[in-house]
Amino acid sequence: MSVLTTETYNDNTPAAVLQRIALFRHAHYACQLCGASLDQRWHQQDGSPVDIVVGYKHALANGGTTKPDNLIVLCTMCHEGKGTNDL
Repeated sequence: MSVLTTETYNDNTPAAVLQRIALFRHAHYACQLCGASLDQRWHQQDGSPVDIVVGYKHALANGGTTKPDNLIVLCTMCHEGKGTNDL
């Protein structure tokens, strides 16, 4: 389980890593859609491991930006389900 690297936000400079850590802390290390938390370790829906990533509220494919107000903490299950759809 790695919360410091993500599929959606691949900038691993120290500033970007600190920004992701701040986002995870602000979200209490939980998905902002379904509430799955790293404390749970397993999704209640299907028993898969809980991992969190930084995603985009307004997808980059749809013109979204990488600015902090467009970032959201998601579990991998919600992130995969969201795809390029906007929240």
